[in-house]
Amino acid sequence: MNDLAWDAASSRVSLSREDWDLAVTYGIEARLHHSGRAWTDIHHELAAGWARMRGYRRAHWQDVAAHVEAAWHGAIRL
Repeated sequence: MNDLAWDAASSRVSLSREDWDLAVTYGIEARLHHSGRAWTDIHHELAAGWARMRGYRRAHWQDVAAHVEAAWHGAIRL
């Protein structure tokens, strides 16, 4: 397991399955939508997007960022 997947997996215990699924889906979709851009260029936009799309969910960006990044890099999948 690479470092991104390990970080995401180790922080999953605090997330509901629904929030984890959404975070991973968000990372995968972001990679497809923003292909060709680097994580360092896009992560601030993704953080703002998460704040808008999470709706009633309790998980904040700092809770899901590792999962979104790992999915962005293809280190974890649904």
